[in-house]
Amino acid sequence: MTEQDFQQELTYQLTMAQAKKLLSQGLISEAIFQEFKAKMLQKYEPFMSQLVA
Repeated sequence: MTEQDFQQELTYQLTMAQAKKLLSQGLISEAIFQEFKAKMLQKYEPFMSQLVA
């Protein structure tokens, strides 16, 4: 894993943690969360997250 791969993974994980928090607080819907998740997967291409998803 390169430094860039690591940074992309970290950024994805941190971004999704915040999105999950918004979802759990009822501030966004499940549909919005799933749409956002798909966009973030495409943008950051996280290697480890795709293995466990």
